[in-house]
Amino acid sequence: MRHWAVDLFPQHSLALCRLGQALFAKNDQLESALDCFERARAVDPCLPDASLFGGFCLRRLQRVEEACE
Repeated sequence: MRHWAVDLFPQHSLALCRLGQALFAKNDQLESALDCFERARAVDPCLPDASLFGGFCLRRLQRVEEACE
């Protein structure tokens, strides 16, 4: 799945987060979703959705200890 806003603005934290949420909703793309959330947090460490959904991804991927960090 691609997102035009991420293609145009690869450092746009909200676009990365929204793409991550779309990928998260498709349970089979959790690693890609996690990558989006990590990239969004690297750009904007205070973006709460990126941290929250990143934790959800880690939990679904059974990486619980990482999710608690």
